[in-house]
Amino acid sequence: MTDSKVTWDDLRFYGRLIVIDTNCALEDASKIENIMRDDIFHSTLDWLSRTQFRRGAREAYQLLQENRAEYEEFFATMRRAFDEARATAAKAPSP
Repeated sequence: MTDSKVTWDDLRFYGRLIVIDTNCALEDASKIENIMRDDIFHSTLDWLSRTQFRRGAREAYQLLQENRAEYEEFFATMRRAFDEARATAAKAPSP
């Protein structure tokens, strides 16, 4: 997804569940999903029960709210690195 306005149709399965479980802004759903994977469960999310997923989403949302500036900086840095890698790959000669 780009930095443009996120719509419900842009969200995938987990993002939609996160919005339902937390009532967060659509723009925050992917951030919360990443926080769940990286900071809460240190794992994939597919093994979680619905109750565990809901609790993890709410905990991740709380972390995002409490540490918004740090998370926003992290996600912006990751986006820049991704964009730079993509640009570098586009400039590379084809084999």
